[in-house]
Amino acid sequence: METTLAPMHWWTTTEKYILVTTLGVIIVFGVCGNVLVVIAIIRFKRLRRAVNSYLILNLAVSDFLTASILMPFQLATVLDLNIIVDNGLLCKVGGILSYPFYICSTITLVMLAIERYIAVSDPLRYISRVTTRTITIMIVYCWTQGVVFVVLVSFSANIEFSTQSLDCGVAWEGTPLWLSILVLLFNIVLPFFLLLIMSLRVLIIAIRQKKWIDTERFSIDRTRRKKSVFTGFEGKATVAVLVVIFVFLILWIPFLITRGFMALTQIYVSPIVTTSVVWLLHLNSVVNVFIYTVRRSDYRRAFVSIIRCTSLSRSADIERTVTNIHEASSKELNLDRSSGTIQLNCTVTTIPEVT
Repeated sequence: METTLAPMHWWTTTEKYILVTTLGVIIVFGVCGNVLVVIAIIRFKRLRRAVNSYLILNLAVSDFLTASILMPFQLATVLDLNIIVDNGLLCKVGGILSYPFYICSTITLVMLAIERYIAVSDPLRYISRVTTRTITIMIVYCWTQGVVFVVLVSFSANIEFSTQSLDCGVAWEGTPLWLSILVLLFNIVLPFFLLLIMSLRVLIIAIRQKKWIDTERFSIDRTRRKKSVFTGFEGKATVAVLVVIFVFLILWIPFLITRGFMALTQIYVSPIVTTSVVWLLHLNSVVNVFIYTVRRSDYRRAFVSIIRCTSLSRSADIERTVTNIHEASSKELNLDRSSGTIQLNCTVTTIPEVT
């Protein structure tokens, strides 16, 4: 196939204004939003009673590092391309840092998907299977995979400036085949496959339970009906994680399509397109906070308390409220051994307004 070449593109003044404004807004919301999540989990210890909160904390930390380190570097390159066109130290450091935070975020979402699948498919053994030690191993693995990638790339590949995408990254053309296959398999194919499969499995379980509920709607013994995985506290946590995963996958689709097109056809793609799809990925660092705010009342109340700088006494009330939410979700568990399900008889907790 004939390759179409084009001279190197330099950002126009209008393009700079648009790109700088867009990325600037993403940086502000990404940094502030993920700081809110980190503070909320650290400040309100009862938020940490659910072990998956540590995975959410890990995701927030990786997203914060992306918004506070990687994005400002890319913003600087838009303002002045000369800082990286010479393939100097800034190009190599910035190019390497473009990968580990994304890898950590992706693997963390895989771990969250697996954790939620266990929660809805095997609730009776969830506590014994998903322990603090299990979550710790998951988090360590997330960062280990990112670090291993950086080490392998540093010694086995070249980081170069691309005249097509106007950024620095791995020059895959000169990279050993084994490394390219390894990176493709463990950083893209397997994570995205697991995310999709785990999410679909949770949805299938929910649909099956809903059908089961419908068939038993007029049952005489209504107390024996199975609860949907999308009701109660655990249900809200599951929905929030699923929304985060599906949004993540959607935002990655344009990037994968354009990069795959560039790699397979070698046809010139405008830098404004390649840059735009990369910054769509950056939105993942922002949307998670909004999803937690909409889908999780405990996080929402904690955010309000932090933003309003609530007094210590009021913060204690908020923390007790968050505690009540968690305790209500796990209170008075009745095991229905005949159906192998868990019945939750929870009392309704009224959340006081934050002033």
